[in-house]
Amino acid sequence: MAFADLDNPRMLPLDDCRWTQLYAGGDDAAYVPTWLCRLTDRPDDLVPFEQERWMLCSDEVTWSASYAAAPFLLEAARRAQPVARFEYICFLGSVAMYRVPHDEAYQCTACPRDLETAFLEALAGAEEIAIAMLPEAKSEADVRRLLAALAAFKGFSGLARGILDLQHEARRDLPPEEIAF
Repeated sequence: MAFADLDNPRMLPLDDCRWTQLYAGGDDAAYVPTWLCRLTDRPDDLVPFEQERWMLCSDEVTWSASYAAAPFLLEAARRAQPVARFEYICFLGSVAMYRVPHDEAYQCTACPRDLETAFLEALAGAEEIAIAMLPEAKSEADVRRLLAALAAFKGFSGLARGILDLQHEARRDLPPEEIAF
């Protein structure tokens, strides 16, 4: 498998023993590299992604393995067709949205300092893809998910959560929206 960013010294190599020191779903992340290999080899097969993504971000918690996995998930998104790319990018938005601040994080939720730069670079790459995808969004739900991801990539996790909670009442003729001063 060849990754565009494999020479990036800030990324945690898939064969690095430090994966066992990271957490995924509350347990050690030793199995995450195998999962990432499957995703990057076949990025359009969303079955393994959907079955296992919870181990990186679930119950409004981003686990420490997510920070090491983010560059690989970005690579899978870049290789994927639009439907799968959308899922990877929105998931990376969730990872950013539910990131625990450093001063509140435990070892299982903290981003290791040496992985911070690669993680932030992955979010910046995901932001570029999300911006490019926005004009192609076909439904209100898709627009909402992309806007939430963009807010999270910018560091506005509260806004991202609020955007996900927004839903316009389903009607054929939408009323004009005005802001009263």
